[in-house]
Amino acid sequence: MTQGLPETLPLAQNIPARLDHLVLNTHYDIDAAHAQLQALGFTLTPRGYHTLGSVNHLVMFPGGYLELIGQPRDSDKVRQEILDSPLGLDGLVYAVADVPACHDAWQALGLVVQPVQHFSRPVLLDGVATDARFSTVRLIPGQFAAGRVYACHHFTPELVWRPEWMGHANGVQGLTSMLVTDADPEATRAAYARLGEWEDGFALEFADAAGLQARFGG
Repeated sequence: MTQGLPETLPLAQNIPARLDHLVLNTHYDIDAAHAQLQALGFTLTPRGYHTLGSVNHLVMFPGGYLELIGQPRDSDKVRQEILDSPLGLDGLVYAVADVPACHDAWQALGLVVQPVQHFSRPVLLDGVATDARFSTVRLIPGQFAAGRVYACHHFTPELVWRPEWMGHANGVQGLTSMLVTDADPEATRAAYARLGEWEDGFALEFADAAGLQARFGG
């Protein structure tokens, strides 16, 4: 069983799951990550500044998107959860319509859930700054193999899914899967299945270390 999950965790029935975004943690190196993704042919949004203290860039698609998250060195607000999490792909974010209801549903499944957060970041469009607003609920880290798991609701999706940001020179059109590696892939698969069944063309895949090497080589 994946570390941190009780073996008697109830099974969620008929819960649809939709991807909001995947998170690439850059710690203090968001400039380098931004440059690398640009070199790979991705369009990135201008830098965003969260009221929580973190900064980000997004790689937008019509469905779920990829977020580069970082911590500025000169900020008086330190988002410690970012620095405590590993570099690279470390966040799976579910799209939900009602964050408080998601909080209660996850808690009913026996998961350890943090309080609901409300935050924002300004988006500059045509010289005018307007706040993109969000609510999230996060699971306490360590309960799932792939790192941080949380849910998000966008109150202002029109400020995030902008057509000028969704075309990429490399031709990539979306995110179709995330590969989770763990010593017991089937137990991990069952653990994630309790959060819902994917319905939007996205899927989680599972492998152990040998399966990862067999798929991608050394």
